[in-house]
Amino acid sequence: MQKTGRRTRRMLAIGPFVLLAGVGLTGCPQPPGGGGGDTTTTAPTTTAGPTTTVPGGGGCEDYTPTNLAVGAPSVGAGGSVTVSGTATPNDTITVSISGNSQPTTVLGTTNADGSGNFITLVTIPGGFPTGTYTLEVSSPQCSTPGTISINVI
Repeated sequence: MQKTGRRTRRMLAIGPFVLLAGVGLTGCPQPPGGGGGDTTTTAPTTTAGPTTTVPGGGGCEDYTPTNLAVGAPSVGAGGSVTVSGTATPNDTITVSISGNSQPTTVLGTTNADGSGNFITLVTIPGGFPTGTYTLEVSSPQCSTPGTISINVI
């Protein structure tokens, strides 16, 4: 089967869950030989369910959260701020903070809803020095996070 500009995935619905054949739980799905581009994934013959065509070239970027926003551009150390955005529907989202010579610190996790929207309240660790930091918002499906800046005051 050859597709141009689209990739084909097999889905198996089990109750409220949908499994996509050929998509692992960790790492970035890539075509043979690496890189981006169009891929066709064939499900094992024991998998039942409809075939879905997904627009796009496939690859890790499909899982990177986008449209990121913070509830306030600045927050004090020990204070809380909302982080929102769009991700793959029902995906688990991890929010971390990095920069300013501080070790990367996970601030929390949340789940995107069925439309891919998420919002979570995270707390900046107490004792963080003032400065500009990067919030990294990621999916376990891809090691490339979406990022947004925040000032610790």
